[in-house]
Amino acid sequence: MKCPHCLQHVSVFSRSINKFGSMQLCPKCNQPVKTYLSLKWAAILFIPVFVSLQSIKLLFINDGFSSSLATGFACGLLVVLSMRLKVPDDAASS
Repeated sequence: MKCPHCLQHVSVFSRSINKFGSMQLCPKCNQPVKTYLSLKWAAILFIPVFVSLQSIKLLFINDGFSSSLATGFACGLLVVLSMRLKVPDDAASS
């Protein structure tokens, strides 16, 4: 993900981005940001994730795990790869 203020890369696993209950801040420039799910990127990534899900399911079933676990893993991967940052609505008007 890239910060909309400083255009630097921000990790999905950044502590300041994944903070609940308070304003999220960019760890590079300390400006307020908001995470959202980009439907455009989710649509673009749907086919590759679906194709990889078919091979992952085979691996999970061969190892004795449920195919539902593989589906959940693929859906989680799709969500993480589709997350983006934007300027919050209340910060944009200031």
